[in-house]
Amino acid sequence: MKTRRITLKDVARESGVAVSTVSSILNKRPDNWASEATRKRVFDASARLGFRPNKMARSLRGKNFDLVLASAPRMTNPFFAELASGIRRRLSFEGLDLTVEETDFHQQRYTHLLDGLPGRSIDGAILVTSAAMESDQNFPRAAAAVPLVLLGAGLASTACCRVECDISNGLQQAILHLRDLGHGSVGMMDCASECPDAANLFELITRISGELGMRIRPEWHVRGGGSLDQARENARVWATRSERNERPGALVCTNDMTAIACIRGLGEAGLRVPEDISVIGIDGIQIAEMLPRRLTTIAQPIEEMVARAVHLLLGRIRGGFSAPPSSILLPCHLRLGETTGPAPAI
Repeated sequence: MKTRRITLKDVARESGVAVSTVSSILNKRPDNWASEATRKRVFDASARLGFRPNKMARSLRGKNFDLVLASAPRMTNPFFAELASGIRRRLSFEGLDLTVEETDFHQQRYTHLLDGLPGRSIDGAILVTSAAMESDQNFPRAAAAVPLVLLGAGLASTACCRVECDISNGLQQAILHLRDLGHGSVGMMDCASECPDAANLFELITRISGELGMRIRPEWHVRGGGSLDQARENARVWATRSERNERPGALVCTNDMTAIACIRGLGEAGLRVPEDISVIGIDGIQIAEMLPRRLTTIAQPIEEMVARAVHLLLGRIRGGFSAPPSSILLPCHLRLGETTGPAPAI
């Protein structure tokens, strides 16, 4: 026997309010003025009855799709997975679902995603972005057609809302920490050398190091490649081929997972961290706290990043494009671990 579909009328009857009130509450319409007690009664009745809105019918009537898209460069990186998980949890409180797409740092995937964004059955998107995405020719059209929020570090766009972290200040904290430990030089290991973000970050580290009196050389930009295995192997090869007095005292890695792979590769080359060389990551993922030696890292405020991004996106979805785009800059902080130590004696 086919089960009858629960309707708005059933929820209205169960909660003792008008159908129009139920509709405005469950659809989270901005013009709804129902009291908190009435809202709770309606949501409780909806849950008891097992009411499920017909999203296809709503979209055909010009309503929202109750769906948000998030893009992430690589979901195997716990940092992006933590961001996506946090976004999903916060959206679920608002009755919205989340779909996630990987771009894998590939320009072609950025282009494909942005080109198709205006035609997607979504209410908006949160793009964990990079320099490659923002420079894409399809970006302005997507930003004009769909409520967008950019989420990341070092963002440049003014076309849409963005939440970014002050990586520059975080790097300054990290390099000052190394200088206080007696280090006079620093290098960098990247995670995906085909991505322009890596070159941008090396330029930033070079500038900050120069301002703080730390030496840095182009050959100390260690290319990590596109996978953890490549990063481990490249770190091993680099350490094996470089003489002790030709290596920097520390490496800043472009994310925590690359730092973990780097430490493994350095160890395979016979170097101890931090006795022979110090290593610092960027992100502040939870797994970095569980290593035999806790990783020193430039921690980004993941929960606050997610909360601010979702708040901005919901404002754009419900309020349209009338308000100018907002920009939020969040601080990073250096979280000291056990992978940095005093400069080794030469």
